[in-house]
Amino acid sequence: MPTSNTALSPAIFYESEGYRTSGSRLMGRHSAGEAFLRAVIQGTPPSNPIFGYCRDAEGFGAFKADVLRHDPTNGDRLMRWLPRHQPEKLGNASILYLPGPGLLNEAQRRLGSGQEQSYSLCGITHTISSAGAMQSIRDLLIAPVHGWDAIICTSKAVKASLETIIAEQAEYLRVRLGARFCEMPQFPVIPLGVHCQDFQFTTAEKQAARKRLGIAPEAVVVLFVGRLVFHAKAHPLPLYLALERAAEKKSVTLIECGWFPNEPVARSYDQARNLAAPNIGSIVLDGRQPSQRRDAWAAADIFTSLSDNIQESFGLTPIEAMAAGLPSVVSDWDGYKDTVRHGIDGFRIPTTMPSDGGDDFALRHLLDIDSYDFYIGHVSQTVAVDIEAATLAFHQLLHQPELRQRMGDAAKEQAQTVFDWSCIYGRYQELWHHLTEKRRQVSGDRQLPRGGAMIDPYKLFANYPTNAMGNLQFALRENVTLAEIETISQLESVKFASYMLPPMALVDQIVQNLNKSQPLSLEELQSFVSVPMATLEKAISWLLKYGLIKSELILKD
Repeated sequence: MPTSNTALSPAIFYESEGYRTSGSRLMGRHSAGEAFLRAVIQGTPPSNPIFGYCRDAEGFGAFKADVLRHDPTNGDRLMRWLPRHQPEKLGNASILYLPGPGLLNEAQRRLGSGQEQSYSLCGITHTISSAGAMQSIRDLLIAPVHGWDAIICTSKAVKASLETIIAEQAEYLRVRLGARFCEMPQFPVIPLGVHCQDFQFTTAEKQAARKRLGIAPEAVVVLFVGRLVFHAKAHPLPLYLALERAAEKKSVTLIECGWFPNEPVARSYDQARNLAAPNIGSIVLDGRQPSQRRDAWAAADIFTSLSDNIQESFGLTPIEAMAAGLPSVVSDWDGYKDTVRHGIDGFRIPTTMPSDGGDDFALRHLLDIDSYDFYIGHVSQTVAVDIEAATLAFHQLLHQPELRQRMGDAAKEQAQTVFDWSCIYGRYQELWHHLTEKRRQVSGDRQLPRGGAMIDPYKLFANYPTNAMGNLQFALRENVTLAEIETISQLESVKFASYMLPPMALVDQIVQNLNKSQPLSLEELQSFVSVPMATLEKAISWLLKYGLIKSELILKD
């Protein structure tokens, strides 16, 4: 990890929803966002500012509150607001971190402000199965991105899927437009991290948690943490079947710590559990409540997540389980392949999915016949987790406490040495230094044309008006005063545009010069007021709009 005096402080694209776990619809990206913010705070030397790239002052206030919430001992922590409408200031941070894979908008903002080589963009994958996420990846082929930008892929599996999307879209553009080369960002694989200290429990804390939950001392507790949605996370039936078969006469309690989207889904879990696992004790906890999450982790002996859903791209809970010293039984699926070492930290259960024939799912979603939930739910119905292998894995862990201990110890060591945020943030820093160096090594001006997304509206719609301002000369309307102009500027129907209204000091200069002479052209007036022509044109057109000045065509000889 870079030393503290070389640590880069990224500008964080901040919307509070993406960095808090207190919402009613808690998802993995919220946990990942909050954990990332904590990692930035811990990895940023006190002498370095933490940059919040926020829409407005209110947003920056929320950003500061979140930083201080995670860093209560540093009330004087240095923080800087980088306003969203001033991307030219992002060069102070060198890196703009985005909490998703979409780089298009910020790449266009960077291009439009002429800052192509001033800073790098760094996004990250969470789920890439949604239409919006897939579109943001396709957009990389037309976005003004460079090799000094990056999208962090949280697993090798999600990187492969991302590259498939890009390859398919590139082939379309090749055939449609003859396009053969697009400069692309880098796609490094860096897993999400875990703050291991959050998952350390004393024996007394474990016993107290089990007592609060009413768990018998002899029971072996199996824990699932995550959203309780059969269509979008992990169908519970394979888990229930495997546990029931593996338990034999062992006392087993299953804790499902998460949240149901609605009551019918909650009833569906009860229905499946009663059918498939009548002899397994059941506790359902609200995973949105920190105290209940903590009790769940403290009480557990084994962790499980038999994910079968394409919305999963990494899976944060297995590395949280590793940090808690729990052996895992997880599906051999997506990012789980990169985290749980089969036979060392736990067991990865084989999965199977068709290799072709899903075009109808994609088309129905594209045509809005199926919502995103139905799309991923339909696909998940054809993803099979090997129930026999899961049964065998659970049987070994349920009946062999020494195996649970050995695997749990190995898992904890792996979490501390590989997945702790102190390690993962070091890899982020290495990437950001690499991007910065690559950007600095570029010779010459790499500024791209702005393209159709950011055309000056005055140029784009130049054929709409009757007159171009360069063909006019201007005079002050009789008896106009600065007070009258100020009154008009404060009308509700006018001051909504305060961002672009001409400053009264400039208006005063214009009034004084138009008041003491014959009508003046823009060029003549500019010689008196000394502002850029674009600024003057907007000020004059605003005064003209409300009848405060008058215009006439310049007569040509």
